[in-house]
Amino acid sequence: MPSMMGLTPRATIQLQLGGENIIPLGKFSGKQECWPRFIQTFKAMVDKQPYEPILKLAILEQHIIGQAKDCIKGLPFDEKSYTLVLKTLEDRFGDEDDRAAFHLGAIEDLPRVKEKETYSLRKFYDNLQYSNPRSSRT
Repeated sequence: MPSMMGLTPRATIQLQLGGENIIPLGKFSGKQECWPRFIQTFKAMVDKQPYEPILKLAILEQHIIGQAKDCIKGLPFDEKSYTLVLKTLEDRFGDEDDRAAFHLGAIEDLPRVKEKETYSLRKFYDNLQYSNPRSSRT
């Protein structure tokens, strides 16, 4: 079981698969479009692991910045706060209606396709795929 001793303010949690592939957790700043990927990765790499709640909280706090950090600034840092902090972040950034509104706005802001310009049509399609949270882009 990891201890707090190995954590530094600049620690980055990484998952090693098969000895070579490393997946960094990264940092979440509060951008709506980044929340689903961040929280899914965090849950797989940290939340579902057998770490103590205080260690999970420390790791989570090291990987959030900006609006996300401000969102939990007033919450206590103790053993019982991990679930409260996680729920606070999920309530603030994981709201389906907010994400839907964000993606709808992104689609509405896409540049218009000019008649008889295949490049313009392709660019619109690519941007639409990027804006669609359910697309199967890799």
